Formats: sequence, structure tokens, C-alpha cells
Amino acid sequence: MRVMATTRPARNTVGGRRQKLNLLDRSWLLVDRARTPMHVGCLAVLSVPTDASADLVAGMVEQMRQATDYVRPFNLRLRPGRLKSLLPRWEELPADSIDLDYHVRHSILAPPGGERELGVVVSQLHSRPMDMSRPLWECHVIEGLAGGRFAVYFRVHHATLDGVALMRRMQRMFSADPAHDLAPVWVARSQRRRRARDGATGSQGGGPGALPGRVAFGLKAARSVAATVAGLEMERQRRRHPGPHGATPFGAQRSILNRRVTERRRVATESMDVGFVKQVADAAGATVNDVFLTICSAALRRYLAELGTLPDLDLTAGTPVDLRDSGDGSAGNAFSMMLVNLHTQLVGPVARMHAVRASAEHAKNKLWELPKVVRDNYGALLLAPYMAQLVLGLGGRGRPPFNVILSNIRAPDEAMYLGGARLELCYPMSLVTDGQALSITVLSAGGRFDIGFVGCPDTLPHLQRIALYSAAALRELAAALDVPAP
Repeated sequence: MRVMATTRPARNTVGGRRQKLNLLDRSWLLVDRARTPMHVGCLAVLSVPTDASADLVAGMVEQMRQATDYVRPFNLRLRPGRLKSLLPRWEELPADSIDLDYHVRHSILAPPGGERELGVVVSQLHSRPMDMSRPLWECHVIEGLAGGRFAVYFRVHHATLDGVALMRRMQRMFSADPAHDLAPVWVARSQRRRRARDGATGSQGGGPGALPGRVAFGLKAARSVAATVAGLEMERQRRRHPGPHGATPFGAQRSILNRRVTERRRVATESMDVGFVKQVADAAGATVNDVFLTICSAALRRYLAELGTLPDLDLTAGTPVDLRDSGDGSAGNAFSMMLVNLHTQLVGPVARMHAVRASAEHAKNKLWELPKVVRDNYGALLLAPYMAQLVLGLGGRGRPPFNVILSNIRAPDEAMYLGGARLELCYPMSLVTDGQALSITVLSAGGRFDIGFVGCPDTLPHLQRIALYSAAALRELAAALDVPAP
């Protein structure tokens, strides 16, 4: 791969505004290590119009490097200092101190520019830690794909945006109008600019400044703590009797999915027709998410069985639940968590489908029965013991909270464009760490069902097989339900 960007050191001039991070955002910084970087990403593959000029992509890159009307969190960096790991704060940088030659990279794949070559490059990029002295994002434009296509790989630290927030920001960069002007993800379109600037990560100054405001803030916090404690006690009682379809935190049996990882990452992808997935879901009386969970269950069962490491107990999945309202593009982290029994001991695809569906429905009902304050904090509270393990270097040595993270993100089905280039595929890329050596995330958009697999190849060999087995599992489930293949 030939890199066409030059870089220069980040300048020291900074803006005046600073802000604290909330507890969940801060936790991703606490567990970030060179071996286990905490960033999420997205890989978009686009096709160039047949009548486009030869320098279309180079022109896009140049436009991106001229786009300096930043919105938060893309103009925020961690405030330097000895205590930035324990008491991190964002500080806002002026536009002229952000080096877009560093943040926007332009490269060309080595021939023949196939999926394998692209996968190798993106795997290498996804393995690298981020530079904590700069705003925590990067955009890589990659030319040279077969068929006149190119790719955009974007990554951002999890303390800045969670996976859903990242994908929503990426959707803003694309337009249903092929002739629409290019608007990179780090700038706001005019109609959204004020809202995006106001929706910064965390809260400005950490809370109200005046004394009455601090008193009210303290009373509200005390009520929230009391409600959370009461709600958690209700949840603890429920977890004592999870039922045949329930899954309990830290009740999963350890597998090779839950070992420690090295610094290497492997990215694999699989794209399916979303219409076909919906047909299978309708035939089963299930949802698209139920189908996703079921084919992941089947793929993991087959993969682990081939390695001779399939656990005696069913695998469990942690499935993030977005807590934002529709259209909310705020930064930071805003998700809860459901635990789903994947029923990997069941052999028949239809029986497994119905069992997984029942478990997902059970988990969803239990989550939404919780008081809102508990539901809003449940993800952080569930992950707190695991995060503590990671901070202490104990991740991957004890029972995991669940075996694997499975995430489902939805986006509009209409065709989308970037500077006239049509978006063909869009794969979300999550993170892995000690005790969670695999993550699987799907994006339903533009008529496609694009699944991104991220794992540690030193812990999980032949990761691409899981992607291939997921496609085979969908075909097998469709055949069992008498749904004709497309």
C-alpha cells in the first residue's frame, strides 16, 4: 500500500473550553492499552460513477482536508496533564490547531485490489492505538479496489462516540442526492450545525455552577442513586430465577472467545440481501434481529465445534440497546445492555431460531420493566465489574459477563451517495479486549445486511470462517422454513 499523506506535529495552541467526561465515557479511557485500544470504526465501500474524472477520489480527499468547520467531538482532545488518565477532561481546539493531513489519509491498495487486500489493510489500521495527544478520530480514503471502487475507513475512540452514535454521524456524511456537496463527518450540514455544536460529549463544566443549581443537582443525583439501588435489587431478584430462556451476568461458561488477546486484529466481512433476511424473519414469525442472533449462534456453534472447543453450556450474547431518541445524534455513550441465550446446544436451525427469539424477547421485556433510571445506567452497572477486571489486568482470567457482543444497527434503506459515488457496502467495526476476543456488528442499510466481524487472530484462528458460516446459516435457516434463496 502506498501512502500519499504527509503529517506534521500537532500544535500546542488550544481553545479555552474544557469539559468533564461522564463515568461511562471515562471508563473506555481507563481500560485503553496499546494492546487493547478502545476505538470503533466503519468501513464503507463506494463505486465511482462511470463518467467520473480520474481524479474524483483525490478531489474528495482535498475537499475533506479543506473542511475545517468542526463540530464536537471532532475538535476535542484530552487535556494534557499527569492526571488525564484518572481525571480526564476534554478541551476544545481551535480549527487551525487540528492537522487534517494527519487525520485524513489517502492511500492506494496493492493490486489486484480485492477483498483480501482491503481486509489486510483495514485489519492493520484497526489494530493500531490512537494518538491520545490529538482529537481521537481518523479518516482513511483507500483507492485501488477492483471494479473502480474505493473505500473509506473511519475510526473514533469509544470515549468519544459509541457504535450507534458513530454510524448516525456517518449517515450524515452521505446523501440521497448524488449531486449533493461533500460534507465530511467532522463538519455539520448547515441545518444541523447548531444542534451538533450544542450536543457535546458530557456536560459543560460538570454541572450547575450556582449554589441553588448545585443543590438541585445534588438532590436529583441522590434520588437517582436511591432509585437505582431499588431497581437493582428488583433485578437481582429476577436474576435468581431467569427461567428457561434467561441469561445471567457472569453466568456464561468460559470459551476461547473469552481468552486474553494480543495487539493484532483481524477484520472479516459478510454482506447479505436485507430483503432475503426479512423474508426469513417473516416466515419464522420473528424479527430481523432474531435472525441475526440465530445465524451468529449457528456460525459460532460450527466454528467452535470444528476447533473442538464448543462449551457444554449455551453461549450467551451481550447485545447493546441504544437509549437515544430517533434522530438524536449526540456524542458520548448512551446504551444499555441485554443478555441473550444463544442456545448453541440446539442442533436444528428452526428450533434454535425459536429459542433465541424467546430469549431475546424475555431479555427485552425485563429491561423495559426496569425503572428508567436503572435502565439508563444498567449497561454501565453490568459492565462495571468487567471494566474493573480490565483496569486491574485480570480480563480474560475469570468468568466473562457474557461470551460475545452482538450489535444490530439500523439505517435508512434508500440509496446513499458521497460526492457522487454510490455507497455499496457499509460494515461497522467494533472493538475486542481481554475476555471478549470477538465482536460482531450488523448494519441494515441501503437494501444490504452488512456484518463486520472483529477478532484477535492469535486467539481465534481463521476468523473469516465465522463470516462464511453466518451466510451458510442464513441459507440453512431459509431452506428449513421453505424460503427460496434469491
